[in-house]
Amino acid sequence: MRFRCKWMRSNVLRNNIIGSIAIKGGALCVTLASTPAYIRYFENDSVLGVWFVIVSILNWILTFDLGIGNGLRNQLAYASSGSDETEMKKVVSSGYVSLGVVCAVLALAGVFAIPAFDWNALLNISEDIISSSVLKSCIFIVYFGMVAQFWLKLITSVLYSLQKTAVANSVSLVSSILLLIFLLVHKGGDQESRLMALSIAQVLCINLPLIVATVCVFMTTLKHASPSPSFVSLSHSKGIVALGGAFFAIQIFLLIANSTNEFVIGFLYSSADVVGYQVYYRIFSLVIVGFSLVVQPMWSAMASAYAEKNFSWLAKAYHRFSYVSAGGILFALALVFAAPVIIPLWVGPDVVTVDVRTSLIFMFYASITLLVNSSTSVANATSRLKTQLVFSAIAAAAKVPLCCAFAHFGLGWDSVVFANCVALLPLLVAQTISTRKYLAKR
Repeated sequence: MRFRCKWMRSNVLRNNIIGSIAIKGGALCVTLASTPAYIRYFENDSVLGVWFVIVSILNWILTFDLGIGNGLRNQLAYASSGSDETEMKKVVSSGYVSLGVVCAVLALAGVFAIPAFDWNALLNISEDIISSSVLKSCIFIVYFGMVAQFWLKLITSVLYSLQKTAVANSVSLVSSILLLIFLLVHKGGDQESRLMALSIAQVLCINLPLIVATVCVFMTTLKHASPSPSFVSLSHSKGIVALGGAFFAIQIFLLIANSTNEFVIGFLYSSADVVGYQVYYRIFSLVIVGFSLVVQPMWSAMASAYAEKNFSWLAKAYHRFSYVSAGGILFALALVFAAPVIIPLWVGPDVVTVDVRTSLIFMFYASITLLVNSSTSVANATSRLKTQLVFSAIAAAAKVPLCCAFAHFGLGWDSVVFANCVALLPLLVAQTISTRKYLAKR
């Protein structure tokens, strides 16, 4: 029986990785086509930089789910490994209701919070370029669209827990394709009207595929476990939220460490520099995306192995991550030499001046991220989060002071990315030691 479970897990995992590679390959093509499409769409680096910052800031909202998505993912993986349909229905129902409460609070908070800020000052954009009323309207639209996405995106956690990673990734791909089509097709209007139209398109393109996926999954594969108020369990909700709480804290800390770059660059330097950051990031994030093709399917497979106490399979999976990470680092190094050729061909010769130092910093960042993701993979699947919690908090606390110090000494905007690397090093070392000790004992 154990051999059969191992064979089935490996077979499903292989199919998921192959499917994810195909889908992410398509997503990569869309991402590469989107950057020049954005540049042509706005024709103004300052407005484009503001758009990237808006989306970056509001994407932070997607981490404010109290970790319910990841908590649901692990709990549902544990329940499905035992084929307990009633348990699965309780977990799904409790997860959706718990997150629904969070979404209602966020929506109410947005009604009062958004008008209270001077967004032109925060985003460092003159009212002569984008008026205050238009900018606030765009932020309102994208904010409430992302609150809806916040709840609807729970379907991807469900799909991940069922080891249907390729299907979950395809939803994101469809959204990206729809948004790219809009960028290529929509013509005319001034910068303000284009910003407003893009805000509406962003909301529709992201949420419609999630709605379709939710309906399809709970009418077919998980018809027996579709959300129902009568199956909401306080104990299950507490279990999901308790586990999710640790995930949530880690998400917040890593959000501060990793996902504030656009905002910090726009604030300490200029919104136009955000465009340069995005170009480099999208090139070197290919390494991170490639690694995620392995990590995402493996998370739920490792959670299932953990539920079955198959620690030898867990150890082998972790060691495979080391080889994949090494390959990713070599690919990142190759991108340093290829960047002077790739970037001008991709976005044009006058958009970004390719600098070797900046390329090396982004290579270092991609490498650190790969190794951190590798070291935290087993901890995430087995819900052993203490080490990651402590050292991600240290990374979050160190990020902004490091950025300000580097800016004070006159270093360029790429020093913000270098600050990321320095802040994440303690987490990498501590989590690697913790994971190796845990697996060695078993």
